[in-house]
Amino acid sequence: MKFKLIVVGKTGNKNFENLNSNYLNRIQNLEKFEVIEIIPKKNFKNNAQVKIDEESNLILGKIRSDEIVIILDDKAKNPSSTEFSNFIKNLSIYERKNIVFIIGGHLGFNTKVRERADHKISFSKMTFNHQMIRLFFLEQFYRALTIIKNHPYHNE
Repeated sequence: MKFKLIVVGKTGNKNFENLNSNYLNRIQNLEKFEVIEIIPKKNFKNNAQVKIDEESNLILGKIRSDEIVIILDDKAKNPSSTEFSNFIKNLSIYERKNIVFIIGGHLGFNTKVRERADHKISFSKMTFNHQMIRLFFLEQFYRALTIIKNHPYHNE
């Protein structure tokens, strides 16, 4: 089993890149984990739906049919860190399939990605830019793994 994070866009900021690398290294010491960056080739400034469709098609091209897909959606349920770790633990134990998390572009996902998603979660009702939510995801995913493995990183 492997975990994947698919994100639209690059970080582009050295400070965020350093923080992301820190958490990515920590995660990879505990589990098989891969980050896949989706970079749209075309710029559709005047047509948001075409941009969403292109990003969504690129995302779907990176997902296998047997993988569990979880999209980050600000309209979904917002779990606590412990609830998020239990969610990952249960998927890992009972499904035994690769688990793919997806952070979409600033315009969101199209219907095809939403329909493909097995689960939707939110990290906040607030909106964050893709650099911040990527970092928040990596930190919370690392935190979830440490909760599962009884590592002292998480305090309650």
